[in-house]
Amino acid sequence: MSLVKFFSAFSAVCLLILVSQSNAVLADQKSEIACVQTFLDFWKLKPGPIDGALGAKTVRASRAFQEKRGGGLPTLSSESTHEWCQHALVSRQFARLLAGDKQPVKSFSYAKPRLSDIFIGGHGSRYEQAERNIKNPRALELVPLADGSAAARVAVNYEDKGHPDDWLELKQPGMTQRYELTEKRKLFQRPGKTYWHRISIFIPAGTHIKDHVTLFGMHPWGKTIGLDPVFYLMIAHDWLRFQHTLDESFKCVVGPSWRGGDVSYCDADITIERLKPVYKITGKWITLVSRVYWGSKQGTYHLWMNNELVLGVKGPTHPPRTISIGNKFGVLRGYYETLGTPSPDLSIYFSKIGRAKDCKSLELLNCAQFEADIKTFGKFTVHSTKKLITREMSKYLKKGGRVRYRMY
Repeated sequence: MSLVKFFSAFSAVCLLILVSQSNAVLADQKSEIACVQTFLDFWKLKPGPIDGALGAKTVRASRAFQEKRGGGLPTLSSESTHEWCQHALVSRQFARLLAGDKQPVKSFSYAKPRLSDIFIGGHGSRYEQAERNIKNPRALELVPLADGSAAARVAVNYEDKGHPDDWLELKQPGMTQRYELTEKRKLFQRPGKTYWHRISIFIPAGTHIKDHVTLFGMHPWGKTIGLDPVFYLMIAHDWLRFQHTLDESFKCVVGPSWRGGDVSYCDADITIERLKPVYKITGKWITLVSRVYWGSKQGTYHLWMNNELVLGVKGPTHPPRTISIGNKFGVLRGYYETLGTPSPDLSIYFSKIGRAKDCKSLELLNCAQFEADIKTFGKFTVHSTKKLITREMSKYLKKGGRVRYRMY
């Protein structure tokens, strides 16, 4: 059901009730109940019949609505929809329902969020759209949250296909598609420096991900291109994973691509840390905090999820000859095991993204705990670990591949 059809039906329901002038109070109450019920039913909340604008079931419906939408309002996809909702949701009780406020409210309205609202401390100016993003204008939509901030809803649809370098990665269609935001290259992180990062992610309840979906990652850069990430958070086979080459062998060469331009070929020992099954993290926000000291020999990395230390690693955190390191976040979906087979649409929300040289600048409340943890190394909340060995560089060199430059 499209949003256009929904709001046409929604407005018809509300207007049919509102035209009754015989009993203004009763008509107003019925219109509120009908609008609320239609609204909640559309978002599949099904809280049960609403027994009046101030009834207990309405309060429960409001809470369910807030929780299932990540503490905020649903996506409004266009200016016209936004304008219509501004006028449609002015009833006092409906306003109270959505705001979760028991005090009388004369009208309901909110400021349309900006992209900068999803970042901490105005850090949004550091980011831009990735070059290979899908072209669907609804792939990125902004959602206001209850605390006054906002989230970015990133959605990918198999029918959107992808950039040729992704979609035709192996010379046949259906390989990879993405919608990501990336740090601007002139603002990349530098070797020999320490950085703190944070990001909050919301995966809607009922989401199942059999494909490979990368949510964020750090990419070392050489002279011309970025390499595979040294670490990244991803979901595969319904498990949240943290994959990395920290404290492992990671050597690359850069050579010409069959598509034109440059491409990297790497020998990497990849560690796959399985953190949690997806069903345990859907329907609620998870917040990830990390601290990294970038070093080709003596680097360090710590990761926390919802204030719990996941792991601490000591050793190389980027390959030799790395010039800079860039961060990406969003949805990179690879159909590696289901090539050519359509998968269900996928939507994931991102909020409170930030990078700083110290913990407090990220507006975190428990920096004392994090700073104490950075003296600790090991794995603490990792479910299981396995290794993945890739030797693309060795195979490429064995075939006599041309080398523009080396990164080892």
